Formats: sequence, structure tokens, C-alpha cells
Amino acid sequence: MPDLNLPAPSPLWLAAVPGLLAVWLWAITDLQRFVLFAVLGAMVLPEALLHPGGTQVALADVLLIVALAAWLIVRAAGADTSTRLPRSGLLVACLLFVGVNVESLAWSDDPRATIQFAIQLFEIVVVFTLVFATLPRSLDVIQRGLAVFVAVTCVLAGVYMAGAADQIPGAPGKNTIGSFVAAGLVMAYALMLSKRGIGLQRMLLLAVVIDVAGLIDTASRGSVIGAVTALVVMSLLLRRHRLMTVGIVVVMGVGFLAIHGTDTRDKFDRNIKGSYNTSTVRVYSFRDAKRKIRQEPFLGSGAGTYTDYIPELEITLPDPNNMFLLTWAEVGIGGLLALLFLLWRYTRLMFAVRNLPEREAAIAVGAGCVALSLLVHFQFDVTWTRGTTSLAFATMGLMLAVQRLAGATADERGLDLASPARAVGTRTLPRIAHRAG
Repeated sequence: MPDLNLPAPSPLWLAAVPGLLAVWLWAITDLQRFVLFAVLGAMVLPEALLHPGGTQVALADVLLIVALAAWLIVRAAGADTSTRLPRSGLLVACLLFVGVNVESLAWSDDPRATIQFAIQLFEIVVVFTLVFATLPRSLDVIQRGLAVFVAVTCVLAGVYMAGAADQIPGAPGKNTIGSFVAAGLVMAYALMLSKRGIGLQRMLLLAVVIDVAGLIDTASRGSVIGAVTALVVMSLLLRRHRLMTVGIVVVMGVGFLAIHGTDTRDKFDRNIKGSYNTSTVRVYSFRDAKRKIRQEPFLGSGAGTYTDYIPELEITLPDPNNMFLLTWAEVGIGGLLALLFLLWRYTRLMFAVRNLPEREAAIAVGAGCVALSLLVHFQFDVTWTRGTTSLAFATMGLMLAVQRLAGATADERGLDLASPARAVGTRTLPRIAHRAG
């Protein structure tokens, strides 16, 4: 036999094999919990594991591929025949937005960059939304998955407050950590409003306190603004705990100003960035983005092609730190209109799910407000990044999932959530149905 001189397997890979088999077994046997626990939780680890063809693949992306493969196998084996693709204007808007970005390949300044970005965009905007809208089967499991995500953000906040985040190789920056902690805060508050058990209420209140403290400590103003906006919108849509919401917002605002004032430099990069902070960067990046838009307002330079060198600061940015400016600069006025249409469909869904029964409304609106906190932050920070944007569209998908499950429950009870009676407040629907019977 010839000596093939094959390299010995790496001990790291050998140790990972049992873990990979366990992950695959979990996905095959309980796909719903795999998606809501593993995939959702892995989004807080946005650091790329692989770079095939120059693209970035994080842990959540790998787990998503496992989930899709398991879904196809289960469907092919006939073990799951109940899955139906949701018919939603939001998904249509997602496909339209991705289509406009793909179309920009025809005039892109860098076709390879456009192809890479289009693949990433399709995964984030369409696949994540579709998976989280379609696979959940139980509202209880959705609630547990979101509670686990809240716990993960509390751990993240604790690690950051302890000063250990900058000691971890590949750790995300303060703005990314702030995004996830803000999302955890919003979701914990929403689960509190769903009123599920006194013990759980106390744990959620503790989670709110931890995430508020962690969010303030990150000094990420975009995250704080996003969280405040989401909490206020949630309270207004659900018409609950407005005084408590005002109190939390005041504590966050006063705490942030008392601790940080106007000094919001990135703690991880303080020595590198020197004397300027992120506000200074945004002044120049917004200016340059507007110049690029004026150069090509109708078509843009092509999806994924944005770069900006700021000579005053001697840095190069791949993003103008604003979703609308980035979209207009890369895919023109058509892309901006497609983005606005997507956000309009998302807003309509938010107003629709607030009329669900009390528990379902709290969870669905809470998921939608997690997306809102991130969308607001995208107007002050990098937009299409792994983890944060994936979470935004995953929670949009969860809104559709809760709406679907609430509709199925209403059908079983003989209720009509689309009737004029829901304008009275859906928490009275069972009572109305009982009187009518």
C-alpha cells in the first residue's frame, strides 16, 4: 500500500465531532426548540468562523444551515406535513428588497462584492424571517426561547460590566454588545407584560435591571435610543404600564448622562481612535454619504460596494452608519423605496399583532419592538452585520409565527380575530364568545 502521508486529525476537530453529532441530532428530533434556542441564542456571537469566498459565516449561520437541512429531511421523510409557508406582505417586501439589491449587479462598480452582499442579504432578510415565521409550533416554546435569549443577554451584560469582554479574543465592540443587551431588555419587558407567573415576573424584573445597567455601561447611545424608542412604542401599542415605562426611560436617561455625559468613546478602541469619538465619525460619514448620493441618486454604486475614506480622521468606512443613506448610496432611489415598503409592511404587522389576545399580543409586539430597537440603532451604526440584523429579521418572523399560532387557537375556540369585536380589546374576546353562545 502506498504511503499517502495524510495529516493527523486535529485534536480540536476530534473533540468537536461529538458536539456536531449532538447538534445534528437535536435539529432532527426537535427542530422547533433547536431554532428558538440554539439559532436565536447564537446570534450574540457575530464573529465569523469561516470566510468562504470572502464572505463571513458566523455560528448562527452554520446552525441555520443545519436547521434548513434538518427541515428538508423531516419533510422528505413525511414526518412533518403541517408546515405551510406564511402568506404575508412582509415576506413579499423582503423578497422585493433583496431583488432590488440583486438587480444592482447590472451596474455595480464591484460585481463580486455585490454578489457576496446579495447572498448575505438573502440569508438575513428572507431565510431568517421565513424560518422563524414557519417552524415554531407552540407559543409556550416561543416564550421559553425568548426567555433563554434574555438570560444570554444578561450574561453578556454582566461580562461587559465586569470588564472581561475586551479580554475575549474576537469579542464584539460596545455597539454590538449594546444592541443585544437592548434587545434583551425590550424582550424581558415584553415578557413581563405577558403576565405568566409571579416567580417568572420577578426573574424578568431582575433581567430588566441587569440589562438596563449593562446597557448604560456600554455607553452606546444608538443602543440606548433604540431601547427607549422600543419601550415607549411597546407601552403605547399594548396600552399597559405606561408609568413604569416612563420610569425606566427616565432612569436610563439620567443614568447614562450621569455616568458618561458626552464622553462615549469605544472602550475597546480608545487607544487606537485617539481624540475623536463616534459622533465625530458620523459627522464626516453622513457628509460623504450625501455626496455619493448626489453623484448617482437613481441607481447607486451597486449593493455591497460602499467605501468611504475620511482624510480628516485617516480611516476608511464600509458603511456611513445610517441604513437609509447606505441603501440610497448603493442601490439608488429604487432601493430606498423598497426599504421603505419593507418597513411599512413591518409597521402594519406591528399594528395588527397588538390586537391579538393579551399574552400573544405582548409576545408578538415585544418581538417586533426588538426589531425596532435594532432598526433605530442602524441609523447610528453599521447596518448589515451578522447577529444584529439577523436578530431583527428573526424577530419579525416570530411576529408572524405568533400571529399564525394565535389564529389557529382562535379557530379552535370558534373566535374571529379579524372581526370588529377585537377593536374592543381582544382580552375580552373569550367573554364575548361565551355570552354569544
